[in-house]
Amino acid sequence: MLGLLDQAVAALTYDSVEVLDAKSLDVVARDEQVPLQQRSIGQDLAQMERWLGIEARDRTMLSAIAASIRIALSAVDEARMLIRSDGAR
Repeated sequence: MLGLLDQAVAALTYDSVEVLDAKSLDVVARDEQVPLQQRSIGQDLAQMERWLGIEARDRTMLSAIAASIRIALSAVDEARMLIRSDGAR
C-alpha cells in the first residue's frame, strides 16, 4: 500500500528539491527532508498564477489544479500515517 502512495507523491511532486539558506546559499534540506507540500508541483502553479496579476488570483485553472494537488498530498500524508500506525500495533 505504501508503494502506491509513494507513486502518487512522485506524480505530484518534483523528483529532486533543495532548500537553500538565503544568506549562504548552502543546502539546508534535500528531497525527503523537505516537507511534502513544499515539494509540490502545485506550489509553482500557484506562483505562476500570482505572476498573472491580482485579477487572476484564485480564478484560473492554475489555482484549481494547485488546490487539488494540495488536497491529494494531504490525503496521501494522512493515509501514510494511518498505515504506519496500524502496522505498529
